[in-house]
Amino acid sequence: MARSLHDDAIRVHPVVAWGIMEDQAEHPDKVVARLMAPTPSAYVLVADTLAELRAQLPPGMTHSQPPAGGPPGVVEMWFSPLPPGTTAAWFWD
Repeated sequence: MARSLHDDAIRVHPVVAWGIMEDQAEHPDKVVARLMAPTPSAYVLVADTLAELRAQLPPGMTHSQPPAGGPPGVVEMWFSPLPPGTTAAWFWD
């Protein structure tokens, strides 16, 4: 499912990411990945552990740690392969 959602989003937006979050009110005690294309969408993946969630993400993603002062609960971001000449940026920078 994540692969299909990701592929649909990348047809329209050159940079697509999955934001990994903890402590989300709608999914207590779970880890959530939210599709961002380019802003947060309603599409989420839910798992008990970070490792389980990472296994659900589409292959070929690039990992990024959150910057200091980012939104609470954000653990990491995974970006799609970037078009030549572009760089990944956090959506709230």
